[in-house]
Amino acid sequence: MFLLKRFPEFPLVHTFNMLTLKLSGILLLLILCQHGIDAYVICQGRSGILSCNSGSIRIIEATYGRSDNTTCAYRKPASQISNTNCRAPVTNIVSSRCNRKKRCAVSASNIHFSNPCVGTYKYLDVTYTCPTNASVSAIKTMLPCSSSRDFLSFPLVHTFNMLTLKLSGILLLLILCQHGIDASVICEHRFGTLRCSRGSIRIIRATYGRSDRRTCSYGLPAFSTTNTNCRAPVTEIISSQCHRKTRCVVFASNIHFSDPCVGTYKYLDVTYTCQ
Repeated sequence: MFLLKRFPEFPLVHTFNMLTLKLSGILLLLILCQHGIDAYVICQGRSGILSCNSGSIRIIEATYGRSDNTTCAYRKPASQISNTNCRAPVTNIVSSRCNRKKRCAVSASNIHFSNPCVGTYKYLDVTYTCPTNASVSAIKTMLPCSSSRDFLSFPLVHTFNMLTLKLSGILLLLILCQHGIDASVICEHRFGTLRCSRGSIRIIRATYGRSDRRTCSYGLPAFSTTNTNCRAPVTEIISSQCHRKTRCVVFASNIHFSDPCVGTYKYLDVTYTCQ
């Protein structure tokens, strides 16, 4: 059973805190909509151009992957758009290429951003501003929130709705704590065992990457733990290996889960129940 003294260390609580921070950031960006921001989506295998009529480009956020089954989905088979839990953060890459330019050509390709979800047709989602100087107050109006239609179509509103759904799911999982759930963290290149003394294993969630600097960091150089925005969903992989077993040995390795962030020392984070 899940112990109360472990509650602050429970991964879902950490996820709840991270989502709260993200919500704050989203509200800030929605406020910035009054001053002008733009959003641009580039389908995989294609190129797009970010441009500013006045000022220069400043990247706010960029992700590569897929978070819905409608964007860049025309004539794509269902198997290529069904995975909507695939978003790799690429803000730093796009920023280094486009920041302070008036015009910037970007290609949405695995060559540039690696492949966060093999077999899924992806897209690059970029949000940026065109400030005339370093001050946010000087941002020129590029996408005014002049109507409810503009507001509802704004990509950050979609993100807000998705986070609300995630929060509901997290609350449900916290309630399940009363019935017993367990979490296991396995450092990269090591084995771990999931086990049930009663019932069989049912995987709730599994991710491979790094979301903090403390976990699996003993004796490692600082550069290998600095990237804390690296989490690849691997729930389906672990479920296929461990579902309905009473004991399951798992190996945390790039061989099994690919490498979502090259150069970063990762770990496998698994949450499961015994039913």
